[in-house]
Amino acid sequence: MFFSTSVLAEGFNDNYLQLGYSVSDGKLIDKITTVSGSAELGNNYSILGSYFYEEGDWNDPSRQLASEWEYETLKVNNLTIGIGKSFSLDLNTDITSSLMYVDYEKKQTCIENATWTDSDKDCKSLYSDVTKSNYYTASIGVRRLVASDVEINCKYTILRGGNLKPNSDELLVGLMKNITKYGYKWSSKESSDYSIGGSMLLHKNSEDWTEYGIFIRKNF
Repeated sequence: MFFSTSVLAEGFNDNYLQLGYSVSDGKLIDKITTVSGSAELGNNYSILGSYFYEEGDWNDPSRQLASEWEYETLKVNNLTIGIGKSFSLDLNTDITSSLMYVDYEKKQTCIENATWTDSDKDCKSLYSDVTKSNYYTASIGVRRLVASDVEINCKYTILRGGNLKPNSDELLVGLMKNITKYGYKWSSKESSDYSIGGSMLLHKNSEDWTEYGIFIRKNF
């Protein structure tokens, strides 16, 4: 869920493998772990893919007894695949776009207070529901090299359609730096190239939240 490009001294590169971790201030999701990658196809097209695992937990009051609480957990597996296309504005600036398919699986569980009756609870006693679905995302953004080893990125994404039919919007801003030191790669192999970065993502739907993330990337 981070950048869709990598930054090298000679410009943008869309061949990479990335590991990321982020935290959310939303009620349902607390943390997200992401593995993503990209491979160039030519003519500024790329194939994109990712897997991200989301998890969270929270307490809810009962409907009738405000002093009583139930404990719920949520785990979500998302597998995405799609196509990306960039449009060069100049040597240091690109417009980016992507269209992605998302395979979605959610598991939500509830542990109720043993003293409650059925009418007290917002969820069934000790339930565990699994939902499997899918949806699509489309994004448009801009990326710019502000230095030979530093890239900034801004991307707007909509989440729509499929069986899940979400109606959400996301705005991501981020910063990424190529890891070098005095002209030499920190890796023992001179040909190796790594980047690190961070991002902030604003999510808008019936419940709004913000994610803050960091990542490391291996460029090829």
